[in-house]
Amino acid sequence: MKVDSPVQVGIEPNTIKRRGVGLRGYDPARAFPGFTLFAPDSKPDKKTVYLIDMKGELVHTWEMPYPVGLTAFLTDRGTLFYNGYIPNPRRAGPFVGGVAMEVDWKGRVLWEVKHPDHHHDGIRLRNGNVLLICAKPLPGEMVPKVRGGRPGTEGDDGEMYGDYLVEMTIDGEGRVGVAKLGAPGSRERWHHGRPGRARSVAHG
Repeated sequence: MKVDSPVQVGIEPNTIKRRGVGLRGYDPARAFPGFTLFAPDSKPDKKTVYLIDMKGELVHTWEMPYPVGLTAFLTDRGTLFYNGYIPNPRRAGPFVGGVAMEVDWKGRVLWEVKHPDHHHDGIRLRNGNVLLICAKPLPGEMVPKVRGGRPGTEGDDGEMYGDYLVEMTIDGEGRVGVAKLGAPGSRERWHHGRPGRARSVAHG
């Protein structure tokens, strides 16, 4: 992947002039050396994760078996941890996910786990297990107790989602633990949404 214009040394202070695509500026004296990993979110056909250097040059790509589920990162072992997207009619709103996996430098899948409530993020724990952030509808009697929020941002029939955590073994068989939803808090403080149709979410 090549930049669409010569690399500018230093950063253009005018934000209008900086607009566009590709590398917009690089100040070696002020930037910390390293790489940038990103996974464009454009479901359902985008399955590529990119690694670029400080000049915007392509270093490596991974072609994944599932579309992007918003997050990916490199591990200390030099592998790629990836949260993928599996369409699920039960999971409404902005929640995207369904599968977490780890692949080596060549893209070979080392393990993968699936959970129907998983959305957009997960991590590998020091004990070797996987921690997934999940979401499900709050019980109907709990919804009125959640304070704040914006009227009309609930889902169908006043539906509201709450996050919970699931710890799993990497073979996907052992569910080590589930963090229960806590007491209702402020809707206004914890709100997930997307343009056009926001959805209230309470985090315990």
